[in-house]
Amino acid sequence: MKTVKEQSSVQGPFRKVHKLLYQMLRDLVMCLALHDVKYAAVNGTLISAVRHKGIIPWDDDVDLAVLDVDEVKLLQLRKPLEELGLRMVRSWIGYRVFSPLGRFKKDYYLSQDESYPFIDSFPTLDQFQEKA
Repeated sequence: MKTVKEQSSVQGPFRKVHKLLYQMLRDLVMCLALHDVKYAAVNGTLISAVRHKGIIPWDDDVDLAVLDVDEVKLLQLRKPLEELGLRMVRSWIGYRVFSPLGRFKKDYYLSQDESYPFIDSFPTLDQFQEKA
């Protein structure tokens, strides 16, 4: 299993955000692997992995995609994630994983309380399944 980079060279206000994001990502990736949920970095997260060898210095979230067929497995991760101190809620884009240790933020799309930073999880990878 590949490991998640846990060091951030970012200084200033994003340093704490990135530290929490790396911790959340490490825990989420561990749960995904243990439950055989296939995932991939997408959007800015994929670009930043190549360009910056980590999270974009000014970015405040992580974007992952999972196979549609794994959505049920993804939902079954709620309890294991809670045991690690993380919450997963439905969002306008799919699902959002966040830590109550983060800063409070209102999800304006769903009028739902959650914490920031977060990891967005998109159940949309079926179109790539044959190529994977």
